[in-house]
Parts: sequence; structure tokens; C-alpha cells
Amino acid sequence: MKNGGATLSENTDYTVAGNTLTIKKEYLATLSVGAVTLSIFFDKGDTATLAIAVSDTTPVAPEGDLLAAESGPNFTGAIYTRAGNIYYNQADATGVWGTETLIANATTEGRMAVDNTGKPHVVYTISGKIGYRMYDGSTWTNEVLIESNNAGGVGACYLPDIAVDSNGKAHVTYTDTMGQSGDCTTDNKDIMYATNTSGTFVKTVVYNGRYDYNPCGPNSSNANYYNKGSYISVEGSNYFILTHEHYFYGLDKTYSLKVSSNLKADETLVFNTGTQSSADIFDIYDLTSGGGKVVALYNHSGFKTAELTESAGTISFTNPQSLSGTSVTSVATDGTHVVVGGVDTEKLQVYYNDTQVVYNDITVKGSKVSVVNSGGSFYAVYTDNSDGKIKVLHVAP
Repeated sequence: MKNGGATLSENTDYTVAGNTLTIKKEYLATLSVGAVTLSIFFDKGDTATLAIAVSDTTPVAPEGDLLAAESGPNFTGAIYTRAGNIYYNQADATGVWGTETLIANATTEGRMAVDNTGKPHVVYTISGKIGYRMYDGSTWTNEVLIESNNAGGVGACYLPDIAVDSNGKAHVTYTDTMGQSGDCTTDNKDIMYATNTSGTFVKTVVYNGRYDYNPCGPNSSNANYYNKGSYISVEGSNYFILTHEHYFYGLDKTYSLKVSSNLKADETLVFNTGTQSSADIFDIYDLTSGGGKVVALYNHSGFKTAELTESAGTISFTNPQSLSGTSVTSVATDGTHVVVGGVDTEKLQVYYNDTQVVYNDITVKGSKVSVVNSGGSFYAVYTDNSDGKIKVLHVAP
């Protein structure tokens, strides 16, 4: 058997068993895409020809704008949007992508988690509600909706985040514009917590947004605003919800970062002094856990990471580390190392512990970079601006 002037090797490139000729896939993989004609020579009779149309069936990286990524056993899963819909796909340990799944139509907001058996869980915003789906090992479950506590009224839910415990149960935080209503002059956005540990989702108001107009006379108006969403993480049997609060009384303003947990319902982590001239120097970007640690990614007069630790009933930030760059969007930890993903002047940026690396040859589309820990190594997941595809890059160690 020959391909042009090149002779194929029996048992290496092809096999013959009786009257069956088999071209081996290893040989086909060496051919260029297109038409190939092989010549088959026999001991007797005329030479035969075999025409083969060679195509590349290797799954290509998906196209879309990255929303979030998480790692599982020997894979990295990602959710992303394209044409207003959310999709899921995953790349194996060699970087080969699988077949994408449509998660939801008409939505561009979502987060994901992977449980300890390798099953992905996804939450997203759809028509003013929080949608939830998971892969149960054979198929994606039907959509479960978490509705506003003012369902049927003007309430709407958005900005979800999700974590999964060791039993594969979902813990979700999100914003409900009417989670708790009717207890003040004006209702503001509420931070919510929902979990399906009992089998169905049970909702709780974590932080009540509210505004009271002069309840005790002039200049006594006071309010709590929670306008920057929330993030959730689970470590062991404990969950932690991180949020941002804007509080004012009269003319004085206070901004702070807060955490709510089953360990303590409300803890102020950092704040500025409540005065008329107080400025908002805080923001929140991500919350993660791993190796027994819970790590927050936030802004306090600059980008920072810090561990959330509990002692004698008090939850606090410890070991804060300052970061630079144009933006930061995700953090991952294995309990020893902390890795942050972000963008520095459109270029991919990664912080490995306190060391910054900027990949000047990679331009990120948008600002979302997810860092995941898989098999003891860290990877950055992002949308490449050059071709609009989701890419996975080994960044440390």
C-alpha cells in the first residue's frame, strides 16, 4: 500500500485480516485535511485505489464571552455567553474540549461550581428569577427557579453566586429587590441565601436593604444599601457570604464589607468612618475556598486578597495582600498558594501569591479571567480577543 511514493507499513499503518483491510487511526491522524488516494497492490490482479476524505474531528475551543470557570477531576468546566444564551463546556487534562451544552436562553449572567464527584452546578439570572441546573452524571437536570419573595409583584432576582458542599448540595446567594418588604419607608435591594440541603431550595434574607425617612425627626433618615451583589463559599460544614454595604444616618455615610455565615449572622470586616465626606473605597470581586482556607478578593483603596478566619465567634480578614493591575476578577487557593486572575491594560494578568505576571502576548476580550486549581496546578481561563475563543492556560506552579 502506498500514498504517492511513500510505502505504508503493515501493522503500523494498516492491518489485513482475511479479506478485511483496516487503515489505522494513528496513520489517518498524520494526514492533512483533504482528499487522499491510497494505492493498494496485490500479489495478483490489478492495483486498486482507495479515496479517503480526511477531516479534523478534534473538538475546537468554544466561542463566547466567559462568565466563570471551575475545575473538576481532570477537567476544567466553563460557562460562557454567545448571542444572549449561556452555554457549558469542559476541557480535559490535555486541553481538548468536549461538546457544549445550552444551559439557558436569553440570559447573560451566571456562575458555576463543581462538586467533589465532578458534577457541575450552574446558576444564572432569567426573567427576574435565579435558574439552577446541574449535571447528574448522565444528563443535565431540568431548570429549577428561585423566585423573589415578592413573586408576582415587582420583585426581581439577579447577581447569583453558587458554592457546593461535600454532599453535593447547592448554596446560592443572590440579590432580591424585594426580599423583605413593608418594614420601612422604602424597600431597597436585599442579599439572599438559598440552599437545597433539605431537597428543595429554602430562602433566607441575609441583609435587608431599607430606607427610613426621618423616623425620629429631622436629619434622622437612615438606610442600608446592598448594591454590589454578593459572593459565597463553603469550607467544611460552614458557608460564608461576602457583600458590600452602604449605610447612612442623617448626613453621615459609612461604607463597609460584611460577611454572613452559619458561624455568625453578621460581621463587619472593614469600614470607613461615618462622616459626610466619607468615600466608597470598597468593592467585592470573588470568594473562594480550598485546603481549609477561605479567601476573599476585594477592593479597599486598592485590590487585595485576605483570608477569612474565625476565632472566638469573630470573623475577620487576616493576611491581606495588595495587588495592582487594571482589574481583578477571580481568586483560587489550594490552602498554601493564592492565585488571582485579572487584566492589566487588556493583557492577561495573574498573581501567584504576591508575584505579578503579565502575559503581554495575550489580549483578553472583556475583563473576565477565572483562575482554577486542578491537580495541584493553577490555570487561567479567559476569552482570547484574537479569535473570541475560550482558552485555558497553565500559569502556576
